[in-house]
Amino acid sequence: MTGVRYPHIFAPLSMRGVRLRNRTVMTAHRKGLDMPYSPGPRELAYLARRAQGGAGLMVTEASPVHPTSFPHGDMNTPYDSGVIPRYRAVSEAVHAHGAAIFGQVYHCGAEAVNGLYSERPLWAPSEMRGLGSEEIAHAMTRAEIDEVVEAFGAAAANFLAGGFDGIEIHSGHGYLIQQFLSPLTNQRTDGYGGSAGNRLRFAIEVIRSVRAAAGPDVPIGLRVSADERLPGGLGVADMTRVCAALAATGELDYLSVSNGTHESYAGLVPGAAKGMGEMAGYAAAIKPFVDIPVLAAGRVHTPEVAERILATGQADLVGMLRALIADPELPNKMATGAEESIRPCIAVNHCLKRVHLSAEIRCAVNPSVGHETAPPVRVGPRRVAVVGAGPAGLEAACTAAELGHTVTLYEAGDRIGGTFAVAGAFPNKIGSVRLLDYYARRLDVAGVDVRYGSAVDGIGDLDDPDDVVVATGAESLRSPWPDRHPRYREECTDPRVFRGGFAELLDADLAGRHVVLVESEMTDYAAATLAGFLVARGARVTAVTPYERFGAGLDRPGAETVAASLAESVVYPSSWLDLDTDEVVNRPLRHRFPLSTVDLIVTTGPRRSRLPAKFRSDGTTGPPVQLAGDCVAPRGLGQAIAEGYAAARRIATGAAR
Repeated sequence: MTGVRYPHIFAPLSMRGVRLRNRTVMTAHRKGLDMPYSPGPRELAYLARRAQGGAGLMVTEASPVHPTSFPHGDMNTPYDSGVIPRYRAVSEAVHAHGAAIFGQVYHCGAEAVNGLYSERPLWAPSEMRGLGSEEIAHAMTRAEIDEVVEAFGAAAANFLAGGFDGIEIHSGHGYLIQQFLSPLTNQRTDGYGGSAGNRLRFAIEVIRSVRAAAGPDVPIGLRVSADERLPGGLGVADMTRVCAALAATGELDYLSVSNGTHESYAGLVPGAAKGMGEMAGYAAAIKPFVDIPVLAAGRVHTPEVAERILATGQADLVGMLRALIADPELPNKMATGAEESIRPCIAVNHCLKRVHLSAEIRCAVNPSVGHETAPPVRVGPRRVAVVGAGPAGLEAACTAAELGHTVTLYEAGDRIGGTFAVAGAFPNKIGSVRLLDYYARRLDVAGVDVRYGSAVDGIGDLDDPDDVVVATGAESLRSPWPDRHPRYREECTDPRVFRGGFAELLDADLAGRHVVLVESEMTDYAAATLAGFLVARGARVTAVTPYERFGAGLDRPGAETVAASLAESVVYPSSWLDLDTDEVVNRPLRHRFPLSTVDLIVTTGPRRSRLPAKFRSDGTTGPPVQLAGDCVAPRGLGQAIAEGYAAARRIATGAAR
């Protein structure tokens, strides 16, 4: 029986005649695959792949209804009827695989950067600082309000003319509708401000505009933030009343419940520090006050969590966006009992960080994301040797074997994962364990010959392969000095510098001890993990970073989480540690800050590539050798897995030879 283990997930749901085959929803997100003419063939293939994988409902990325709403320079613009043929192509591709698709419409209001892209002022309920920029927003006139209300309806009509099944109005995340709803951002004294009822007026007018354009037979949803998590902003109790009033219009068919704004980001796209399913509490708080289906979003990443949310009545639909990015086949695998083969999302937010850089979507654990139009590759067989069982080597070995090659994986240690495996020892990095368990099963199914305790220095240590992938990773110099300091490669003999493996800190007595935590590189996830861990264990933490803030290279939820962890700690930005004098030196000012008695110094780098000497030369004899991951240059998980995947595909096409 289809989905027998997950009866609530696979219970169909109908809204105004649109039937969803299951309760899984791929919620709205930016992809950036076909700019400047979105959506195009690459986004079509991306969406079709998730529809083919069994998703019940797909919602397009937030699409601006008016030219005064530009958070990026290249966006899907439903206010232009010229987009209708592209919408038609997308809807037909999704419908061909049995999924429904809704178009999401919004206006950023003050959460935009028009000055960079459209050379128009920001529009907002009141004159205020832009939430996503340094611009000051223009307080909308009554005529401008009417113009935007009408624009919502026109944008909805264009989506529907393109064959979409429904419309979702975005009124959360600090965007324009929420700016009207919130007393924090709405300082108007006319009929659109002041009382709670007046602040509802704009939202109601937008909903009615969309309903007028859609007609009585089209489902309309509303995305809301259940808690702004800002002083003076809307809290959960406020939003229960707001949602009840908006649902009472009779024009809405579901609520998609998120949380936060772009000034309170940690729970909006929660990272690994948040528990899976934790954010569903917001949907559960709203649900008793409305009589329409409610969707829960935020770290719903496993079948078990999704089924529990539905079975316990916290929500009626589950937003599984990042899980569906990581594994497009997630619903099909749930339905057929193939859960063990699900590629897990581990919430490192590689996808989110790229969105904020206006880059194309990618996934840290799934290297095929964004490459759905890549042609199939020719199957071997070749004899492939992969050196190193870290993330790059694991992906290279699995992919090569799945493409028909005979693969031997050489690992110097006694387990897979390399230094990535260490992270799994920390409570908020349990996703590392899930990912390595996934790779262990995949290696077994693919028939990879894994040889532990096999240190490899060069081709001569291998069993006559046709192709070689070297993925030996990186090593930490464990230096207390940043990599621009002249001493950073110098051996440090200070006994206070922690020399053990980071997992050994789990058993250390840290309560009351003064620990200096030195961040090394901008994307230093180890330092971010240790910051929260040390504080939780009762250490008195002094954090030193060479950057303008600790965790400067993290995604926004991660940066907020680290900032909260270190809220009671002393943090020295743009600084380095002088062990000779026990002082922190501010790099630009050269000012020195003395430290009190230091018990322990924990440093995480700098990291540098670890490549066996015999693989360093560019020799022309022997089998082709490719390098992948941190042995090329130390970076992140996403780059390592992507390079391992690419190396395997090059072998299959003959491009490596």
